[in-house]
Amino acid sequence: MMLAVALTARLLATTVIYLNPCQPDGCVIAPGATDARTGHSDLVRKASALSPWRYGATTWSQVTSCVRSVLAPFDVTITDVDPGSADHLEVMVAGSPVQLAQASDVGGIADVSCTAIGACRPFEPNALAFVFADYWAGNASETCGSIVQQLGHTWALDHVLDQTDAMSVARLGVDVIPALRDGQACGGDCSAGISQFGLPCVGTGPTATHACIGTGAATQDEVQTALGLFGPSAYAPPSLAVQAPANGAAAQGFAIALACSSSDDSAVVEVDVAIDGQPVAHLTAPPYVTAAPPLDPSAAHVLTATCSTAHSSASVSETISVGAACATDHDCDAGELCDAGACIAGSSLAGGLGTTCKSASDCRSDLCVSEGYNHTFCVIACTPDSDSCPSGFSCFAAGPGSGLCWAVDTSGCAAGGRDLPGIVAVCLIGIFACKRKRR
Repeated sequence: MMLAVALTARLLATTVIYLNPCQPDGCVIAPGATDARTGHSDLVRKASALSPWRYGATTWSQVTSCVRSVLAPFDVTITDVDPGSADHLEVMVAGSPVQLAQASDVGGIADVSCTAIGACRPFEPNALAFVFADYWAGNASETCGSIVQQLGHTWALDHVLDQTDAMSVARLGVDVIPALRDGQACGGDCSAGISQFGLPCVGTGPTATHACIGTGAATQDEVQTALGLFGPSAYAPPSLAVQAPANGAAAQGFAIALACSSSDDSAVVEVDVAIDGQPVAHLTAPPYVTAAPPLDPSAAHVLTATCSTAHSSASVSETISVGAACATDHDCDAGELCDAGACIAGSSLAGGLGTTCKSASDCRSDLCVSEGYNHTFCVIACTPDSDSCPSGFSCFAAGPGSGLCWAVDTSGCAAGGRDLPGIVAVCLIGIFACKRKRR
């Protein structure tokens, strides 16, 4: 990927970062001195327009959560609500590079406040940068990495060799949460012996190095740079842990369960889940559970999750391998059921679906949930309003976009004929019809 960057000289700083999806009608950019407040940019020569973000609300939420996670250590405010005439740094995340007269292999562009190597202003005031959403084709982690990279350029940060770093130009295909780090060697963007900032390179190929544009040295301290600009965040990041799958190996359609909490009582806690950079779920209330889509059993997959509050975020990633999908119960061992291509333990097996439990460790699914009457059962994640549970079980909502499979009796109610306080209203006779998976 090539990245176009202009060298200019500016002063001043702001801590409000606006991620603009240009919805619903796209964004218009006017030529002139860069100013996010007025929509002007010195990176365009004529009035130009970007088409709006078109990869859905779930992926957008995943992108914004990822950016909050990367920048959580710093005292900045990340928003996707237009600050208007107030000072802010803006990244338009929309359209394609050709719409701004850039080459088709440009993933993003930004101003860098430098007059010479090692002679850079620390911040581009009211900067307006661009990340071309169509270039990244809805890949949330790559879009996030590109956003942080453009922000980094406005702080006079150069490209680096480390492909897991947000400032690397070789991040394509690396489905891990991007990061900013100290002591990073600059390079990886050389062509014909010259870096994308026009600096002479040492070596050839993707490992070629050069001086960092902002420091004039071989390395740059990205975390210290951001801390020097903004200071540390006043909010502790939330606590986030993967409860299931527990050991990196799972059957097809496995349950994903996450524990997330925050010491900030006023913050709304939301969780975004992705596999191989593709969004799986946006969960806005506990329990934070969902089901994985069918996955290729011949390859390893990267599960990422981000827990966000109004002020901070935390992210985790885990490598997962899955077994081959089943088609019917006969493809599974005795006592197991085939559910959405996965063999799961049934109620005749210890820790199986519908068996009683005291804690998550008692369940094969790692999900032990109370029905609200001092009875707890092993459950699996499912998709509400669909035939997504085995026969004898129905999927009831456990939060927006998520559900749990509970046993039902012949009357169409949960086992015992009770409702589930705090989880779902289960006895639905006369209100809704309980759904049963068709065999």
